[in-house]
Amino acid sequence: MITQIFNAIHLIYLIIPFIVIFIKNKILIRYSLLVKIIGLLYFLTPLHWGLFNDRCIFTILSMKMGDYKNSDPEYGFTQNNFGPVYKPIMNMLGLKWENNDDIRVMIHIHWIIIFLVVWYILCFKLRK
Repeated sequence: MITQIFNAIHLIYLIIPFIVIFIKNKILIRYSLLVKIIGLLYFLTPLHWGLFNDRCIFTILSMKMGDYKNSDPEYGFTQNNFGPVYKPIMNMLGLKWENNDDIRVMIHIHWIIIFLVVWYILCFKLRK
C-alpha cells in the first residue's frame, strides 16, 4: 500500500506540468513564488540521477520497499507506468522498448518536454 501511494506521488510529479499549463494565468500569478520553486525542482530533478547511477531516487526507494520485483532494476517505474505512453512514441522514433538505451533516450525526451512546458509556464503564464 505504501509503495502504491509513493508511486502515485511519483507519477503525479511527472504529469503536473501538463496539468498546470491549463490553469489560468491569474491563479498562477497569485502563487508565483510557489510556481517558481516547483519549476526549480523540475529543473534540478535529473541532476540527482548522476549520484545514483543514472537512476531516480523515487524508483530506488520503491524497489527497496519491494516494488518492481519483475522489472528491470534501472527502469522499473518507467516500465510499469509509462509503457502505454512511451511505446507508441518510441515506435515512431524507431526506438525499441526492450532496449535500455532506447528507454533512457525516451526518458530524456520526456524530460525535455517537461522542461519546455515548465519554461513556458514560468516565462509566459506568469506574466502580468
